[in-house]
Amino acid sequence: MERFLSSGALPQSHGLLEGRSDAVRSSAEAKTGPPARFLGRRGGLPVARRLPLIFFSFHILQPFLFGTAIYLLWRSKTILLFSWLRFVGLYAPVAALRAQCAGVKHLIPGVILYSVPDGLWLYSFTALMGFIWFNEPRRSIRAFWIVLPVLLAVGSEFAQRFRLIPGTFDWWDVVSYIAAWVPAVVSIHVFLSRTAERTPLRQ
Repeated sequence: MERFLSSGALPQSHGLLEGRSDAVRSSAEAKTGPPARFLGRRGGLPVARRLPLIFFSFHILQPFLFGTAIYLLWRSKTILLFSWLRFVGLYAPVAALRAQCAGVKHLIPGVILYSVPDGLWLYSFTALMGFIWFNEPRRSIRAFWIVLPVLLAVGSEFAQRFRLIPGTFDWWDVVSYIAAWVPAVVSIHVFLSRTAERTPLRQ
């Protein structure tokens, strides 16, 4: 027995067990991915899963809602949006809210009333395209869908300029489209980069 203890057989067996334990752990991680700490878990969803929710909220939903709010509160009631409100039975509460906010309309610059909402919608639309197509491995396809919103917006504005479609051409609308599209593309790039960093590679 003394020879057995002094020979070091027991520590070697212990090291063998540790090696097997490491092998089992590595095999489990290969199937399920790395532990949550590598994904940036902070008491809730891992960062890799929270990033799409954050991006959708801040870059798609909120710009759309802000642009819609400006239309609802201070734009003319003759636009198509108010016909939809009448159809769904929401015109009365919106009209009451407009009455409450009418006193500040004269304080708001015209570019904010008439150009910024369209820019916000373009930002939201561009971010949505990036959100939908961010898993597309072909850059040309992804770039097409990201560029499409600004092409449609600016193209429709110049179509109004040459009276191809009804509407009023405004250079401020063109500026707002471009000024909204550029940061939207930047936000998509940041989102793609962070998602790639936080998402574990699949073997």
